[in-house]
Amino acid sequence: MKKKIAFVSLILLFLIVFILIIHQKLPQSKENYITKTTHSAIWVISDTHFISKKLYDNNSAFEKMKKTSAGKELTYQEESLEALVQKALQEKPQAIVLTGDITFNGEKQSAQDFMKIFLPLKKANIPLLAIPGNHDINNGYARGFEGSHQYRTPEISQEEFREIFSDGFTLGNSFDKKTLSYRVDWNKGYQFLFLDTNNYPSAHSLLPPQTNGVLEKETIDWIKEQLQHAKEKKQTTIVFMHHNLYAHALNFSKGFVLDNAEQLQQILTKNHVPLVFSGHIHMQDILTHANGPTEILTGAYSVYELTYGVVNLDKQAIEYQKKLINVNDWARKKKLTNPDLLDYTSYQAKTFETSHTRDFTQKLNIYDEVSNQEIESLNKFMNQLNIRLFTGNDLYTKQQKEEILNSREFRLIKDFLPEQKAYVEGLLLDEDSDQSCNINLKGPNF
Repeated sequence: MKKKIAFVSLILLFLIVFILIIHQKLPQSKENYITKTTHSAIWVISDTHFISKKLYDNNSAFEKMKKTSAGKELTYQEESLEALVQKALQEKPQAIVLTGDITFNGEKQSAQDFMKIFLPLKKANIPLLAIPGNHDINNGYARGFEGSHQYRTPEISQEEFREIFSDGFTLGNSFDKKTLSYRVDWNKGYQFLFLDTNNYPSAHSLLPPQTNGVLEKETIDWIKEQLQHAKEKKQTTIVFMHHNLYAHALNFSKGFVLDNAEQLQQILTKNHVPLVFSGHIHMQDILTHANGPTEILTGAYSVYELTYGVVNLDKQAIEYQKKLINVNDWARKKKLTNPDLLDYTSYQAKTFETSHTRDFTQKLNIYDEVSNQEIESLNKFMNQLNIRLFTGNDLYTKQQKEEILNSREFRLIKDFLPEQKAYVEGLLLDEDSDQSCNINLKGPNF
């Protein structure tokens, strides 16, 4: 009898050890929260497109790249990001979220130097919660610039992204096996889903980055599991991703809106997700659907203006406010003498204007009946419209709309640039503020 009891005990002990070993090998879903406070603030930035100063000089190859960079200000990125870090150290948000396209074209050196700029925040216990954009992973266009030549420079792999931007992956509570998507339990009231929506190669590549994005079945299944977790914990979910959930403007749909956005919209609406943050377009815009999530596009930090969003969270509401970093003031306080930095607002605006007017000049120069004065006037007209669109200041009165559509510049567009007519008309359609919003979590949809 004693031998039998000893044998059964041995078997039970073996089973217990076996279960413990298997349990340790399985991915664990942690239950720790980043903050215990019910009132908290985070900052959101997007599309920094940072290129390390170690990867370029100011000779012809880099100057040529700057002219084709769609309005990105590339010369003083380190300084503008240092101004952001200094502001964050003063105001102490509890985290900063980055919704992709952190690097210019996925250069590993740029990612490493970016994190060096943000190191003071790490020391101040302000985590940087990042997801990649379409430019960041295995980008075959990762380049450095020297003299009149470009040269290949190492790009970022999936694993290297996880290591370099480690805060989110260290603090994360659940991870998608297929992508770099992860979940963070912010506090008892909120969970954050960071979705990797990008189509990048699985290994080293010579190909340019793909613009469009998609969520594959495995990731969709993982999202559903995380939303079920939130339901069980009675948490509100906020989603952060690079590609867009909705089409925010005419001509900004294909390649910008997620390929299977409608499927994700249905899932998020069914699970009462109130808010989605994205980037990619470089536009500041807020779009609210009656029965679905509000989506906030954060303007690109690399393009005029230097936009970041302040998000205040409590049990009953989410408040969002667009803010700007003032490099002019930062430069004065540091007693710098560089005139570009002391009037950085004008410098960055000029960079944006030059980039967006070149095409119109080239297209109109072929018409003898269009004078140089008219070309200059049209360029200023389009630049003003584009600045208002991309900075989220595109609310027009009825009178302003009529003046635009009856202007000499718009007549030139109709006569000589008919493909731009619908674009300009589309710029006048926004009826909502893109600077702030409040979401009541006690409303009928929640």
